[in-house]
Amino acid sequence: MIPQSYNKWLYCITVDCKIELTPQYVAERIAILSDVKQAETQNFRKLYGEGHYQNVVSWFKQTALKVA
Repeated sequence: MIPQSYNKWLYCITVDCKIELTPQYVAERIAILSDVKQAETQNFRKLYGEGHYQNVVSWFKQTALKVA
């Protein structure tokens, strides 16, 4: 299931996946996902599509404002 909202994504990341969204982790994810030359970013876009990719980048940026 691909989350369709920030709150569902946040639940998926923090509860289902048990990932702690620390400032460092969030900054690393933003850096990787913002670099379209990264193989990980290219694979993510191919696997989940451009729309979900844009959502996830936006959600990480939104999270960055909350954990800073």
